[in-house]
Amino acid sequence: MTEEIKKLIEEQARTFEAFKATVDGIAAEQEKYGGETAETKEALDKINKELDRLGAGIKKGDARADAAEAKANRERLGGVGLGADADAERKHVEAFNLQARLSAQLKGRMPPAPVDVDGFRAYKQAFGRWARGGEAMLEDAAARPCR
Repeated sequence: MTEEIKKLIEEQARTFEAFKATVDGIAAEQEKYGGETAETKEALDKINKELDRLGAGIKKGDARADAAEAKANRERLGGVGLGADADAERKHVEAFNLQARLSAQLKGRMPPAPVDVDGFRAYKQAFGRWARGGEAMLEDAAARPCR
């Protein structure tokens, strides 16, 4: 948990204590005046807005922390194109070429020509498009150059 999130949670706890005190004040006002005063209602609305803001900040901070953790895990595992070094990417390309060759041999086909790093990246992009949208995504992308 980051320091930012810890501070937000602590502030949320203090704000919630103020919320409880205000609600207790409303109970006293109801006994005394038969209902809550406009000032108390305004204070309660202000506290509720602050609790909403703090909750959103915590949620946003959690999402950023989760994204950073996921990125760190991908990099630790040697994810290609995710900040991995050139040696790790080269190893992925070699493993890809080996797998393609073995797969072709098992099926009794001619092995494909080995791909270089750029070819591997293009394959990954095409596979990602196919996985998200099917063959139609590949046809649409055929006219566009790979980045």
